[in-house]
Amino acid sequence: MMGLLVFREQIKTFYGKYSVYIIPVCKFVFALTVFVSITLGTGYMRQANNPFIPIVAAAACAFLPSAAITFFTCILILLHLYAVSVEITAVVALLFLMMFLLYFVFKPGNAWLMTAVILAGVWEIPGTVILSVGLVAGPLSVVPVCFGILTSGFVSLVKTDFSVFSSGSSSLNGIQKIIYYMNSIVGDEKTLLLLGAALLTVLLVWAVRRLSIHYAWAVALAVGTIVYSFLVLAGNFIFDVHVNIPAVVISIVLGVAVGAVLEFFLFAVDYSRTEYVQFEDDDYYYYVKAVPKISVTKPEVQVKNITEAAEDAQEEE
Repeated sequence: MMGLLVFREQIKTFYGKYSVYIIPVCKFVFALTVFVSITLGTGYMRQANNPFIPIVAAAACAFLPSAAITFFTCILILLHLYAVSVEITAVVALLFLMMFLLYFVFKPGNAWLMTAVILAGVWEIPGTVILSVGLVAGPLSVVPVCFGILTSGFVSLVKTDFSVFSSGSSSLNGIQKIIYYMNSIVGDEKTLLLLGAALLTVLLVWAVRRLSIHYAWAVALAVGTIVYSFLVLAGNFIFDVHVNIPAVVISIVLGVAVGAVLEFFLFAVDYSRTEYVQFEDDDYYYYVKAVPKISVTKPEVQVKNITEAAEDAQEEE
C-alpha cells in the first residue's frame, strides 16, 4: 500500500510540473478517440471519413476549452446525418441548439461529460461514465449525461432505420420523415431506460458520497453499481427492453474500476485517525468531523559506495 501511495504522490508531482503539456495531450487523445469512434460508427458522409479531418479537429480541441470537443462532436454527427437526410439533420441540429442554450451556455465546464457519454454510448458501455460522474461532479452533471444519452439515441435510431430516413431509398416525404423520427425518439424504450437509470444513479452516487460516513465514496460507488445494474437488467428481463447484456457487464466492471481509481487519487483518507471537534460562537454550536488525508513523501534514497568507503579507510590506516 505504501508503494501505491508513493506512486500517487509521484504522479501528482509530475502532473503539477508538466500539466501545461499533459492537459493538451490528454484533450487531443480524448477528442481524437471520440471523432474516430463516431466516424467508424456512422461513416455516412464520405468526405468526413477522411482521417485528416479528425486529426486536425482534435489538434484544434487540444488548445481550446473542453466545450470545443462537444461542439466539434455535434458538428461531426450532423455532417454524417446530412448525408442520410436533410430533414433529420435539421431536427437533430435543433435539439443540439436547445441543449447548448439550456445548459452549456451557463455551465460549459461540464460539457466534456456529454462527449464522454457519447463515446461510451458508441461502444455500448455508458455505465462506465454514469457510475463515476456522481463521484467527481454535482447534481447538475445529470444534464450533460442525459444529453449524451439522447445524442447516442439519435444516432442509433438513424442507424436502425437507415432505409426509412435515407433520401435515396425512403418512400416518405420530408414531413413524414420528421414525424416518424420524433415518434421514434419518444418511443425509444432503450434510451428512456438509460435516461432513467443514469438520472437515478448519478443523483444517488452524489448524495451518498457526501454523507458523513466512513468510506463514503466506496459506499456511493457500490450503491450506484447496484442501482444501475438492477434498473438496466430489470428493463431487459421484466419490461422486455433489449440491451446488450455482455456490454452492460463490461461497462459496470469498467465503471467500478474507474471509480476506484478516482477514489484513490482524489479521496484517499485515513478513517482510523478520525477526530470529532465541537466549538461554539454567540449564535451556533458546531460539530465537526475531521478525517485526515493520507499523504506520504517520496523516500529519500541515499547511495553509499562501499568500495570507495573501504579505500578511504585503507588510506587513513
